[in-house]
Amino acid sequence: FFFSSRRRHTRCLSDWSSDVCSSDLQQGIKLPGADRIAPEINVSLPIRELALRVGELVRSRDIFVRNSEVVTIDPERGKWEVMTPGKFCGWIEEFAIVKCGGMNASRRVRDSLSREEAALILEQSVFREKLRVLNGVHEMRLPVRRRAEDGSLKWEFLPLGYDEGTGIFTTGNLSYEMDWSWEKSRAFLDEHGEEYPFLWPEVDGKASAGEISTNRSWSVVVAAMLGMYLRAGFEPGKRRPMIVGLGNQAGTGKSTLIHMILSPVMGMSADNKFPKDEDRLDLELDSAVLSGAAYLFFDDMKSSLASTKLNAFITSGMRSGRVLGSKDTFSMPHSCQIFVTGKDVKLTQDLQRRALIYEMFLAKDVQGRKFRRVIDTAYLCSRETRAQFLAALCGLVRHGLGMLEASGGKMPDVGCLATFEDYTATVGGFCVMAGYTNPIVPPDLSAGGAEDEDEMRTLLVKAASEAEWNHEFDRKELVELARRDSLLEYLVGTEGEKLDSQMMIRWGRKLQSWRGRQLTDAHGREFQFGYQRKTKGAKYPLIFLSGAKMSEMKTVTQGTGSGAAATV
Repeated sequence: FFFSSRRRHTRCLSDWSSDVCSSDLQQGIKLPGADRIAPEINVSLPIRELALRVGELVRSRDIFVRNSEVVTIDPERGKWEVMTPGKFCGWIEEFAIVKCGGMNASRRVRDSLSREEAALILEQSVFREKLRVLNGVHEMRLPVRRRAEDGSLKWEFLPLGYDEGTGIFTTGNLSYEMDWSWEKSRAFLDEHGEEYPFLWPEVDGKASAGEISTNRSWSVVVAAMLGMYLRAGFEPGKRRPMIVGLGNQAGTGKSTLIHMILSPVMGMSADNKFPKDEDRLDLELDSAVLSGAAYLFFDDMKSSLASTKLNAFITSGMRSGRVLGSKDTFSMPHSCQIFVTGKDVKLTQDLQRRALIYEMFLAKDVQGRKFRRVIDTAYLCSRETRAQFLAALCGLVRHGLGMLEASGGKMPDVGCLATFEDYTATVGGFCVMAGYTNPIVPPDLSAGGAEDEDEMRTLLVKAASEAEWNHEFDRKELVELARRDSLLEYLVGTEGEKLDSQMMIRWGRKLQSWRGRQLTDAHGREFQFGYQRKTKGAKYPLIFLSGAKMSEMKTVTQGTGSGAAATV
C-alpha cells in the first residue's frame, strides 16, 4: 500500500485493519504491515489506565468473568479454566504488542507484561467490568427459554459461541441430529430402560408389569434426563430437586441409571462418597459451588440420609460461605443438583419432599442375569452414544414444543413439588407430553433393601427349610427365629431382650422390603416371601413355587455303617 500523505495512510490502514485483521490475524495469516496494525500496550501507564485499556481491547475475546474469577474457554475439553497471571502474559500478546517504555525500560529483558503487572491488571475492577459474564460452557447446543416481547417464554436452541442472554458459551464439540421423530426418540430411550428391574405396583398381591412408559420409576429417570438437557433453560439459582435411586439389593442398576442421566450432557460422570459429618459436607458443597459443578453424585449410600445442611442446600438457589484456606467469603447462585443412590437409604420426610425417587426391585439374585444390551459407563460416555441420547431428548422436546404451540402454550397439569415448582412442572410436563406416566407422583418407597443381605437371606432360607409347606408368619415369629440363630441382632436384639415399638417398626420395614423375593431353601425348593396387611397386624406368607411338602419327601438311608441320610 502506498499513500500520498500520512493522514491518508493512517485512515486507510485503520479501515483495512478493521476489515481483515480480526479474521485473518486470528487464523494466523501473516499480512503485510501487520506489525503496524496490532494495537500497542504501554506498560508504563498508571495501572488503572492500563487495566482499562486492556479491558477495552479484549472485551470481545473469549475471556470472561465467572463469579469472582477471570476465566477463558478451553475449546478442546469444552471447559472453562482460570486465567492466571502467568498465562495472561502470553495470552495478551495474541492481540497486542506490549511496549515497555518509561524510565525502567532499560531493565527489561523483553517487551512483555511481567507476572506482577498481569496480576495487577486481572485484579482491577475497571478491567473486570469490561468483560462478559460466563454462566456455563456446553459442548453441544441445548434448548433455552427467552422472554418474548409479549412477556411469554419461548424455547429455542443456543447458538454456537457466546450467548449474551444466558451467559453460556457453546463450543459445538459434540454435534447431534436434531430432527429425530417422537417415535424414534421414544423407541431409543425405552430400549435402554426396559431391562431394568423397576418396581411395579401390586395387583392382588402380584407385581403388575406393563409397558415401560407406564412405569413411574422409569418416568422419573426420563424426567431427570430431560432436566439435564433443559438445564440451560433454568437461570442460575433455579432450585432443582434431588434425584434418588433406591434398590432392594446391589446390582439392580440404580447407579448406572444416574450415569445414563448425566452422560449425554455432562460426559464422563464422577461419583463421591457422602461425607461422614456435617462440617465435611459443608466443605463439599462449598467446593462444588465455587467450581461451578453441575451436580454432586453420592453413590451407594448405606445408612439413613438425614442432613439439615443438605436440606438447606437443595432448597436454596444461593450459597454463601468462606473460601477454604483464606479469609475471603463468597455468596453466589448455584445450579448444582444432588444425586443419591443406595440399597438402604432411609430418607427423612424433609428430604422426601425435596426429591424425585425411582425404585428398583429384583426378586431373584443378581448373579446369572443376562442382558440383550450391555450398558456401562464406557458405553454411555462414548461420543456416539451421547449423540444418540441427545438426539432422542431433542426429539422429545421438539414433540412437546409442537404440542405446546397447538395448545396455546399450556403445559399439562402434572402437579409439582413445593419449592421446585418451575423445574418439576417443566420436566414433568415434557415427560407427560412425550407419552410417559407422571413422574411427580409420590413413590411407594418400598424398595429399600436390607442392611445385611446375607443374614436376611439366611433367616428366610432357614424358615423355609424348617417349614412343612406354605406358612404365614407374623413379626414376632420371625423375631424369635432371628434371635435363636443370632441373626440381625442390631434390628431384633437378643433372646430375652425387650422388643420395643420402635424396634418392631424398623423390623416391619425390613421385612416389607423383602416382599416378592424368590429364594431356594436347603432342600432345593423355590419359595417366595410375601407381605399382607391384616386387621390385626401384618402377615408374611412364605409360598413355595416348586418342590414338595416335607411329609412327601422320602428319607433314604445310604450305606450300612455311616447311618447317613439323604433327602430326596
